[in-house]
Amino acid sequence: MLEMLLSVALQLTPYDAPIAPPRIAYRSHSWLAARGCGGRPCTIQGLYLDGNVIYLDRELQPLNTPEAQSVLLHELVHYLQHKSGQFPSECEARVQREREAYVAQARFLITRGVLAGVAYAPGPCPSDDTALTSTGSSSKGSTPD
Repeated sequence: MLEMLLSVALQLTPYDAPIAPPRIAYRSHSWLAARGCGGRPCTIQGLYLDGNVIYLDRELQPLNTPEAQSVLLHELVHYLQHKSGQFPSECEARVQREREAYVAQARFLITRGVLAGVAYAPGPCPSDDTALTSTGSSSKGSTPD
């Protein structure tokens, strides 16, 4: 599944294939929320922290639905973005990275006959970008990831 979804992510984005695919690790929702949402309640189902591991909610196992697969695809886009070196960690770049990942996720779901949309509505960037930490990308919001 990983190889197939990585291939789809490469088709949906302008990035080059990485030397090696990331490793997938399953964690509890509370583990993901603690790292991706500052411990606040959220709908996070996947998380990429700028390394070689993509973290997915245990509830997504097995990855046998288009919705679950789309979460992994979304995080694979973040992995490719990071490996490309094209995005700094400032707020505006993070907004752009999320937007690109959500577009790829929506396109994937459409090709699988899933018409439920994914939406990304970023909040405003703070005027002092130093208030943001560089902990990586997280998938949260009202989408399946």
